[in-house]
Amino acid sequence: MRVLVLVLGAGAIVFLLTSILAARKPLPATIRTFQGRPVVVRLWGIPPTVPDGADLLVESVSVIGAGLHVYFNAGPGRPIHLKVAQPRDSTQSSQRVVIHSARYVQWSGVTVAPVAGAPAVVVEVTPTGRPPQAPAPSPTT
Repeated sequence: MRVLVLVLGAGAIVFLLTSILAARKPLPATIRTFQGRPVVVRLWGIPPTVPDGADLLVESVSVIGAGLHVYFNAGPGRPIHLKVAQPRDSTQSSQRVVIHSARYVQWSGVTVAPVAGAPAVVVEVTPTGRPPQAPAPSPTT
């Protein structure tokens, strides 16, 4: 019985240390800089469903084991939860994060089907939280 308790305790400590160390890596750290800012999200190249077309604001970012968890505020009600399992091959800038591959992606608890050739997740800061509109065609003279 003691051995079992020791093994479970050691496993819990390893899991906790892994989560703490992963939280300090560049990917979650970059997304944390987006907190409180409006963003556009794409999952496998497609914008996710947002209640009433509300703007998304990054509320919090955490790492649990090998999973990246991002919570978004979309107005009144519960936050929207994005889970990225085993994110790999990411690129980051001050305004944009691209996660090129992941084991799976969930939006509000629903697994999103992968689309070949599309990055798993894109989170991009925008002034309005909506995708930028293409410029209107200029009138010809």
